[in-house]
Amino acid sequence: MRRPRDSTLGADPLAAVFLSTSTAPPAQREVSRSARTITVGVSLDPEVLERARNAVYWTPGLTLTDLATQALAAAVDDLEYERGRPFPTRGGKASLRRPVRALGTNPEDSTAQTI
Repeated sequence: MRRPRDSTLGADPLAAVFLSTSTAPPAQREVSRSARTITVGVSLDPEVLERARNAVYWTPGLTLTDLATQALAAAVDDLEYERGRPFPTRGGKASLRRPVRALGTNPEDSTAQTI
């Protein structure tokens, strides 16, 4: 991912107009984005993404990251509720590229039909 260009106006273009009451430099006052979020790449249905963008556009203060975080948290909450308990912590780093089959299942016994 490309790093955004540095602005010639600095981090806060209004800093020259409004005096800050904090004595700490701006870099120490703000928490870096990487310290509070993790960027992941997902593929979305174009219609769902367009609806999400419309929702963000028409909802003051909402960002696509906030919407995605809220939706993912609600989906996991629903799965845990249906299951009756939280999912256990993974042992080690899991690859999220392919679904993990439950132990003791045989892919040959799948009831899904292949065409």
